[in-house]
Amino acid sequence: MIVTTGDYPAPSGTASARARCADARNISMISLETIGYYSDAKGSQHYPAPLNLFYPSEGNFIAIVGNTWSAHGSRLDHVCDRVGDTAAGIVLYRAGAPGVLVIPAIALSFAQETWLRRRPVVTVNERPTRIMCAAVGDVGRGVAGRGWPAVLAALVWDALAAIATVQLSGSPSNRARGQRS
Repeated sequence: MIVTTGDYPAPSGTASARARCADARNISMISLETIGYYSDAKGSQHYPAPLNLFYPSEGNFIAIVGNTWSAHGSRLDHVCDRVGDTAAGIVLYRAGAPGVLVIPAIALSFAQETWLRRRPVVTVNERPTRIMCAAVGDVGRGVAGRGWPAVLAALVWDALAAIATVQLSGSPSNRARGQRS
């Protein structure tokens, strides 16, 4: 495994090239080279063609790229998702949402990502939505000085998780699996 915190330009690529030259078998990599950088300045972010047609030139967002095609990459992505869901639930709970709202949201999200998803289907309860619910609940708590924004955010997450469960239960691959039983 390669872990790099490096300096610009792209030490992760350098570390990966060195490992290849040494005939090392890379199964995963964590690169922390740009975490925490933020800039609204035009031209602070550059992408190669054709990605530059789809992404802005300001470095004011985070892009996550992963390899879920390999078995290891898929497992690592799955574990990171579950840790993220748990962390989002903890944020909502600490911001004032009751456990009876937070636990079902986390449980349904786990179920959707673990047992119900058999092919790529985009639902209303994807990871960015879950993280946004936690962020809005936490920031709302700070602004309002009370826990009601976290309660509202947990209710939204519950509703979206329920809708996504219905979406996935009705997906063609799950209907076909049910007919074979």
